[in-house]
Amino acid sequence: MGVTQVDPSLFVAPAKSLAVSGGTAPFYVLQLRSPQHGQSDRHFIGKDLAHAEDEVEFYEKMLGIKDSAAWQISGFLFEYLGAVKLPCCDRDGKDLGEKNLLVMRNLRDGLEQIRLLDIKVGFLTADANWKGKSRFAAARNQMVDSLTNSSVEGFRLEGFDGMPQSLQSCDPQMGAWFKRSEKQDKKARRFQFQKLSAKKILAYFLDLRDTPEQHLATHCSRAEYQEAVLERVIQKLGSLCKTLSLVPCPQKWIGSSVALGFDTESCRRA
Repeated sequence: MGVTQVDPSLFVAPAKSLAVSGGTAPFYVLQLRSPQHGQSDRHFIGKDLAHAEDEVEFYEKMLGIKDSAAWQISGFLFEYLGAVKLPCCDRDGKDLGEKNLLVMRNLRDGLEQIRLLDIKVGFLTADANWKGKSRFAAARNQMVDSLTNSSVEGFRLEGFDGMPQSLQSCDPQMGAWFKRSEKQDKKARRFQFQKLSAKKILAYFLDLRDTPEQHLATHCSRAEYQEAVLERVIQKLGSLCKTLSLVPCPQKWIGSSVALGFDTESCRRA
């Protein structure tokens, strides 16, 4: 299947890499040269196509059927334009050469301090010979499934951007006698996420003790804001479940994820 090509002149070059806590695919900052009405210059984000080849086929198919009544699920997906080829660099400005990037909606756009969960759904998150997954890689994934919340509640936390201090301070390698690398720290933190139950995930997600209280005449209290966020999450997840019931079956969406997020600084009264 061909990939929709996006004009590279729409974006400032080079695209700089972006640090995220979940997944393996690198992301890059895409800056629009001339944003359209209702857009900021950071409306989109780039995802390295080399690590997302199994996703692009799905997004391309959705472009053609998103207006179908049976596929209202498209309203819950990332806004997707296609792929763009741009020179890229790391956060220190080191040249990384040209890369093909998926152009997708930037969830951080317009937010002061995002808190974002990446939740992988399903008791099984990989299958041999599906989307290029070898038998060994699938077996390795199934081992991870068995050791994490996937085998308990049918989903697991893969990434947590903007985590509260209550979670940040829980060092998963505390007491280690050897010097740890940044890569080892990241793996240990990710495994810590993967073992969290839904109860603990929500507790950390709604923890606003790091956010200073504002004047109550103009801003919600932390408790009010927590309640409003939780109500919105329940409404959205309920709508997602209802919409999924309309999708033609069967669908093999192994390894799919749901993102939940909000702005921890945006608690001004309407």
